Amino acid sequence: LQEAIQIKNLCKRYNSLFIVNDRLDIALASNADGIHLGQDDLDLKTARKLLGYSKIVGISANNAIDISNAVKNGCDYLGIGPAFKTTTKANKEPLGIEKIKELTKDLEIPWFAIGGIKKINISLLKNNGIKKVAIVSELMNSEDPKEEAIMILKKLSYEN
Repeated sequence: LQEAIQIKNLCKRYNSLFIVNDRLDIALASNADGIHLGQDDLDLKTARKLLGYSKIVGISANNAIDISNAVKNGCDYLGIGPAFKTTTKANKEPLGIEKIKELTKDLEIPWFAIGGIKKINISLLKNNGIKKVAIVSELMNSEDPKEEAIMILKKLSYEN
């Protein structure tokens, strides 16, 4: 909780959103801007009831049924993946670019690709119309996450 409060204050200082992954209790106690939930986490309706409608609720999904349910139940955005093989979701088969395009072609809410996204595949995603990504492992596994983030941002700036 203390780390979450520190991050919330840092995000506020830089006018950035603070979304807590999985933990509704931490999101509530730190006054986070929202929460991101996986399919095995707290259900969206309960999270919305406890957080209220002014907060953001994002959902991870990797199939048409989960996407449809999340949209129907009022999620604010979707994380679609894993796009590529990733150690954070080792038990999930990568969707690949074509499947992501198929799953997202009719989405009217914001969505991003997640899972196995690295500097080396940003161009491939962009060239296939995937413009929003979440990068986790490449940052978290880096010896210097700050430097890695700078390099990723530079790569992204070349892609815009």
